[in-house]
Amino acid sequence: MSCRSLYYYDFIIIGGGVIGCSVAYFLKRNFPHYRVCIIEKNIDVGLEISSHNSGIIHVPFYTSPFSLKSKLIDLVEIEKFLDKFGVPVFKNGMLIVFNYNMLELLRRFHYILYGLINGVRFKILSGKEVKRLEPDIECDGGIFLPDVMVIDPYILTRSIFEACLNLGVYAYLQEKVEKIFVQSNDDFVVITNRGVYFARNIINAAGLEAVEIFNKLSREKLVLEPVVGNYFRVKRDLSIQRPVFFLESSSSETKGINIRRDFKRNVLIGPDAIKIRDNSNLEDSIQKSLSQMLFLLNKYLNGNFGPEDLEFAYYGIRPRIKGFKDFVIKVIRGRRGIIINLLNIDSPGLSAALGISKYIISQL
Repeated sequence: MSCRSLYYYDFIIIGGGVIGCSVAYFLKRNFPHYRVCIIEKNIDVGLEISSHNSGIIHVPFYTSPFSLKSKLIDLVEIEKFLDKFGVPVFKNGMLIVFNYNMLELLRRFHYILYGLINGVRFKILSGKEVKRLEPDIECDGGIFLPDVMVIDPYILTRSIFEACLNLGVYAYLQEKVEKIFVQSNDDFVVITNRGVYFARNIINAAGLEAVEIFNKLSREKLVLEPVVGNYFRVKRDLSIQRPVFFLESSSSETKGINIRRDFKRNVLIGPDAIKIRDNSNLEDSIQKSLSQMLFLLNKYLNGNFGPEDLEFAYYGIRPRIKGFKDFVIKVIRGRRGIIINLLNIDSPGLSAALGISKYIISQL
């Protein structure tokens, strides 16, 4: 091993996604005397699930009011943060559309209850009212959520990362954590492929690898059940102005498939939620996704869409843990410091990134 670094930090954050960068930012802003560093395995921050998502800043409409997924979303703070860092935002709201299948509506009636309890602004629309907002959509009714925003998640992550550097946070890219252990003076030792680091405390925000790190450090063993969500570019010219979710595609695994426009003006549809064992069956998942996307397009856009109208764009793998639906934050306490493990952080992780970071600060 080529030992490039031999440094001591008050906090090491493993993972340079939107969560890891947000935690580093708030740590350094609240405790400027702390030495804080980010260790990221990729060549840049935010290259995995932090940017491979829909870029939607959700309101807590789908989530239980008793869950961290609801409690840690603060739209007022998010808007201030986006404005501060100059992150481009679409503020056209979001639609959830449906046809009058009573069984489907009853199965998801709890969304309405969650929205009411969580104080979410929404309006139930007729099919004609939906069509006035989105002329391409054919449906019997919908729910309009005016406070939902769309951002470019990579720009957000990169902006937070640059703010971290300006505050004096250290960053080591292209370094994969290989081992963590406790040395004789009770400090933590983090060994990567390129260096050795010492820390009083560690934040494990490693995304898909966070469970593996946690299992090596804890007697409790968690089971990772990754879920892939595929996205396709729609080649036809459509007038979509906001994310449109198809209610029937929602489940315990996903808020549902949506069609939306990105910041390059591409129209994208996705994601679904397909359980995978490893990356070896990603190709199979793409073929499964294609048929479902075409079914929804033909049902709600009446356009006789075929495979030639869709082009695979990208996928995102969500770090789901067996037996858990909410965010999971587990603390391992040493004699001097702690390791905070951020697990099962899937949607609405982007929306809750600031809330998760502030929650961690409050626990120190």
